[in-house]
Amino acid sequence: MKIAACFLLFCCLFLSAAAEKSAVPELQGMMITARDGMEAELRLGPTSQFPSAGVSLDASQPFLYFGQYDCWALVGTGTEEEPGIIGWIPAAAADMPEEPMLSFDDAVTLTLAEEVVLTDSVSADAEPLYTLSSGSSVLLLATFRGADYVQADLPDGTPVRGFIPEESVK
Repeated sequence: MKIAACFLLFCCLFLSAAAEKSAVPELQGMMITARDGMEAELRLGPTSQFPSAGVSLDASQPFLYFGQYDCWALVGTGTEEEPGIIGWIPAAAADMPEEPMLSFDDAVTLTLAEEVVLTDSVSADAEPLYTLSSGSSVLLLATFRGADYVQADLPDGTPVRGFIPEESVK
């Protein structure tokens, strides 16, 4: 009887997490060119308090645009086929389109099932940025091409956003 009750509880928790994950949006990008001569540093979140991604975006060249959130634009340095590094720049700095507006209202807090590497890209050869410990909580914001876009806090309390494999949360 105890085994059946434990199994039932496990199934309920698993289905609950799956239902919560299905509520978050899938990021959709479009190719745009914003402003000649404009270059902006990518950040790993939509404020200057988030760490730098270590690269800049040349907005005079075509790039991937996902939308705006609180005066910041989520962009990728690549194309629709190969999104490249994905990060945030001030929307006003590059005269970004006002639409679409990104909303993370359906974000859910989940727990990492194992130690995972956070990256700024969904590419198979993405460079690791940070390692997140098993059992850590992350805020699941969206999904994109089989990866979860999450916000986590580093050990020093610094917030960071990036991608982890979608099977990493429980």
